[in-house]
Amino acid sequence: MDQMVKEATKKPITSADVKSCIQRHFGMGGEKYSVLFEVRNGTAWRANRSVDAVVMSLWPSLGMELVGMEIKISRADWRKEYKTPAKASEVFDYFDRWYLVAPDHVATDEEIPEVWGWYVPENGTLRQRRPAAKNPHVKPVDRHFLGALLRRTAKTDDAFVLSRVSDALNEQRRQLDAEIDERALRRIGDLKKDAEEWAKLRALLKDKPDGYIYQPDVVEAIKIVMKAGVAKSYGALRSLLDETARTHDRLAEIASELGVDVKPEKRGRA
Repeated sequence: MDQMVKEATKKPITSADVKSCIQRHFGMGGEKYSVLFEVRNGTAWRANRSVDAVVMSLWPSLGMELVGMEIKISRADWRKEYKTPAKASEVFDYFDRWYLVAPDHVATDEEIPEVWGWYVPENGTLRQRRPAAKNPHVKPVDRHFLGALLRRTAKTDDAFVLSRVSDALNEQRRQLDAEIDERALRRIGDLKKDAEEWAKLRALLKDKPDGYIYQPDVVEAIKIVMKAGVAKSYGALRSLLDETARTHDRLAEIASELGVDVKPEKRGRA
């Protein structure tokens, strides 16, 4: 009972949502299964009942079974259904198996007829909560029911189409939100890094007045350092000093070979 209450408090699922789950579970395109919705049990005046979903397996290895499904999204709707079992029995004999397709909170195992199975719509597909028993007395499909099946193949369920469109829009919205979040995190990271570097610069100038860093000569000095390629790390500054030392040594060596005295002149005070 607690599980039923918990399930009932979730976001309501629609009949179109359930149809979308059925279609996803059995596959699009009709390669392995053919899926039809709202199939009448006959044509013209003979039609007095609809089957919410009809699924037929199309491969011999899958049994070539015809499966009928009753979709229920509310407990009240289901209680009305199981109190009138004759409704399902009007078409049950055409099907190899029969399933209730409903959320967990809609029914209990004790309420479902013994030969029925139960599929639960979950995470965009179906979870088989209970397998359906094989109908040992399947009645051959007559021309009236075959006509109803063929007629339904030419029609599209509007609610199902809207559900699929909604799914596609939600997926696009999810991808866009993820991209926006990623860009925002990247930008926040850049701003954080800029703030840290700015704090380091201010720390180096801690003995200077607050406006010192904005003085034109300081700005020009920063530009010169950046052009020298030492703005990003002290390692770059060390490399520049090492290169200067190597240049000095090379010049001294050349001067020595040429017999030039390169010792610095001593300058007296004026």
